[in-house]
Amino acid sequence: TQMSFAETPTGFVDLDRERHMKEKYANEYLKPIVEEWSGVSPLELTSFYGMREYPDGSFLKNHVDRIDTHVLSVTMTVKKLDPAKAKANPWPLEVAQWSGDHVRYEHDEGTMILY
Repeated sequence: TQMSFAETPTGFVDLDRERHMKEKYANEYLKPIVEEWSGVSPLELTSFYGMREYPDGSFLKNHVDRIDTHVLSVTMTVKKLDPAKAKANPWPLEVAQWSGDHVRYEHDEGTMILY
């Protein structure tokens, strides 16, 4: 993933310190949601990163997720520190569909997007 961490430092909460708890939560809470959404079961958890904080001036370049580990993905918006600023300057998740169309998904805090 190409982020602006050189220009604007991004925060990262590493969830690997308690790997067994991280994977327990992912398998117990997220995996069933993704399995139901995708119609594929059982799924194998291959990656689960920590939380990132993107302060003003951050960017995340368009990229293609790794096909070997990111066939199905979830992104969650835990908190937006300034909801008024977030509404005025949205930062949607942009997805390129198989058709080639690009779709932008707004994501309020407390939501997750499955793709």
